[in-house]
Formats: sequence, structure tokens, C-alpha cells
Amino acid sequence: MGNAWSAWGDVFAIFVKEVRCELRTRYALNAMLLFAVVSVVVVGFSTARAGTDGFTTGALYWIVLFFSAMSSLAHVFVKEEDTRTALALRLSARPAAVYFGKLLFNLALLCALALLVTPLFIGLVEMRIHDWGLFASALGLGVAGLSVAATMVAAIVARATLRGALFAVLSLPILLPLLLAAVGATQAAMDPVGAASGTQELRLLLAYVVAMTSGSWLLFEFVWWA
Repeated sequence: MGNAWSAWGDVFAIFVKEVRCELRTRYALNAMLLFAVVSVVVVGFSTARAGTDGFTTGALYWIVLFFSAMSSLAHVFVKEEDTRTALALRLSARPAAVYFGKLLFNLALLCALALLVTPLFIGLVEMRIHDWGLFASALGLGVAGLSVAATMVAAIVARATLRGALFAVLSLPILLPLLLAAVGATQAAMDPVGAASGTQELRLLLAYVVAMTSGSWLLFEFVWWA
């Protein structure tokens, strides 16, 4: 029991460190929110003229979330290499604590992003949700999957030369099944007669989150010490 409490204490300490660093610089938060707001406004004005169907609206919603996440989630590991604190972190905390602490921070960032983007997107794009339970479940699982995968990829590319481009290139194929399932569930939530069809997409999203979290937990130590 003591070891379990100690492990969770380390995770929380890493999370608090990330929050304090972000509040001082606001690098990731500003980049994410600026990209998201500009993207939603552009999409809103564009679709006001052309109009969109349910699938296109759901796809545009997740495209905004995806690229907003890509603009800043890698920063949790990149800044350790830039400030040369990665070695100190490796020696002072267990790999699992580092991963889950930074994962919690990325998850908190994406939750804040979703809370801002969702009402703005619904208002500007006239996104009509008929099954709010399905939509909330798809959003929660989608945000969790984005956070888990992006945190692991960020650790892989942190010491690369072209980190920004490499992060997006590696993340897209890994996140593609998640995005397709999330778009399908969002479309089902917007369909007044097809909401029940989103159950399969929710199962896929849940399976993705569980599999990616388990795989990242098992592999992160090798990536972290490579």
C-alpha cells in the first residue's frame, strides 16, 4: 500500500510541476487556444455559406481538436530536452510516474480545449446534437485517446531534430483509428434516428484507450531511457 501511495504521489508531483511551468510560460496553452479559436472561426464562416452534413461537421470538429492538440502536446517532453532537465527527471522519478504525470497534464490541457471549442463550434457551425450522452462519451474517450497517444509520441520525438513535423507525422497513423471512430460516434449523436449506431464506435474508442494506455505504460521505460 505504501508503494502505491508513493507512486501516485510521484505522479501528482510531476503533474503539479507541469502545471506550474505552464502557468509561468503559458506556451502550450496559448498555442493550443489560439490555433483552436482561429480554426473554429474560419470553419464557422466557411460552412455558413456552403453548409455541411452530419459527417462533415463531425469530421471538422475532430480535425480542429486534432490539430490543436498537435500544436502543443509535444511540449511536455520537448521542454525537458531544451532546458536540459531530462536527465535530472530520469534520476529523480520512476518512468511510470513521469509518463502518467505528463499524461494527466496533457489530459487537463485537452479537457480545457474541449470546454472552449465545443460551445464555440456548436454556436458557429450550428452543430445539432440529438444524443448528448453519446456525444459526451465520444468526446471524453476521444480526448483521453488523444492524450495517451500524443504523450507517448512526444516522448519518442523529444530528442529529434525536426520534432514538430515528426510529431504530427507519427501521430496521424497512430491516431487515425481513434479519429475515425470519434467522427462516427459524433455523427451518430447528431442523427435523430441513428444514435444507437454509435455504440459500436464507443466500444472501439474504449478499446483504443485501454490498449494504448497499457502499451504506453509497458513501453515508456524503454523509450525514456533510450
